[in-house]
Amino acid sequence: MSREIFILEDSELDWLSGEIKKFRNEYIKSPDEYLQLLKQDKNINFAKIKENVSDGLESLREGCWNLYLKDEAIFNKKFIAHLIKARSFPHSKLKEYIETFNIKHSTNFDDDLSDLIGEYTGSIMPYLYKLDLSTTNSRRSRSGKTFEAIIKFLIKDVYGYPFTDQSNVGEGFFQEHGIGKIVDGIIPGKECYVANRAKTLIITMKTSLRERWQEVVEEIKRTNIPQIYLLTVDEGLTDSKLKTMAHQNICVVNYDSVKEKFKKHTNVISFTEFFNREIPHCLEYWEAQK
Repeated sequence: MSREIFILEDSELDWLSGEIKKFRNEYIKSPDEYLQLLKQDKNINFAKIKENVSDGLESLREGCWNLYLKDEAIFNKKFIAHLIKARSFPHSKLKEYIETFNIKHSTNFDDDLSDLIGEYTGSIMPYLYKLDLSTTNSRRSRSGKTFEAIIKFLIKDVYGYPFTDQSNVGEGFFQEHGIGKIVDGIIPGKECYVANRAKTLIITMKTSLRERWQEVVEEIKRTNIPQIYLLTVDEGLTDSKLKTMAHQNICVVNYDSVKEKFKKHTNVISFTEFFNREIPHCLEYWEAQK
């Protein structure tokens, strides 16, 4: 049998990374695209989402995830087929195993095919391992991006609220006014922030908090923001952490069930309260200024 490969050379790793990225871009859609597909799905009642935003948000997360998994399965099939055709080692190794197991004329086809697949996948494991790492990293980053996309989708598409985020105006405005990347958006918008920042809703979004919420504290101190709304789906909050956040003027927006658990903390509100009470109250002020 031909040689085995246990570690890929740098040149092969570079090729592999580039091809994975190219195929991922071709077969995997963005969170915004998945949300638009869900919007076309008549099985989702977007009017009902407003009654319980927490449930609606979770349904959208699940919907985006299921669509992503379908595309990921296609991506894996297409990429592995491309790998076998495009690279000499995976290609020659497959031909070698087909001849070794004589699969075309096998009298015990199921067993021989199973052995062939096992032997072959084992021999190209360095390629598959790299593919698996890429998929793991992609899923991790996608979780946060999907959450952000859903919040913006709810604000703009479901509720039709005015909203400025960094993707709308670029980083220039945020840099000019000393707002760092930790701020994801302003309601109603940048003009209102310039006129009276205390009467705007400044939001940041994090799927998981851990110690990262301290970045928000640093941002508040640096920019002199009066209050920030931290939207998260992290249910691992504690009384002590919430007390600290309250002292730093951080209002946590989470599931209705989390709000119910921490009733005594006034700096915790539900997604439903945020969308149906906090934002309308803010917009009423600005409407009165016209």
